[in-house]
Amino acid sequence: KKYKEYFKKKNCIFSGDDDYISTEGLKKAINFLDKKKNKKIIAVSGKAVVVGVIGKYFDKIITSTEYNLTSAIEKNNLDRLENFFKNYSVPIYSVIRTSIFKKVLEYIVSKKNRNKCDFRSINSEILPCSLLVAQGPIFKIDTPLVIRTTGHSRVTNNFIDVEKNKSF
Repeated sequence: KKYKEYFKKKNCIFSGDDDYISTEGLKKAINFLDKKKNKKIIAVSGKAVVVGVIGKYFDKIITSTEYNLTSAIEKNNLDRLENFFKNYSVPIYSVIRTSIFKKVLEYIVSKKNRNKCDFRSINSEILPCSLLVAQGPIFKIDTPLVIRTTGHSRVTNNFIDVEKNKSF
């Protein structure tokens, strides 16, 4: 929230310091948003994978699984939100129109006020994700966009072979 003044481009993507963004996916998402006919689309997601890593430098992949990014193309906000909560996925790893992302950030509880919303998953994921979905349609392209890494138990046992799956 405190860094939003540094957002200078018309699109942005939320990413952790241990995530990787596909340049091909990024280009396709930006091109999609730039088309005049897609001006009501507020974000573009794509394919994603989360890999479990270990080792001193987190350089050994031990698990991998698909990571579901949001597709929310319903025209009505309430329909979009209802579908989002019935089929939960994460839209924040999408390429998002910066003006929309800044609006969403306005509602996130600041660090000094965390005692007002102490449950971390609500403030850091559910709130921004649901606010983003409420802002407008999110289109999903069939192109790899994000690789997330994790060194803890959030990795599931639904493995995909990243060596064989040429999408990643």
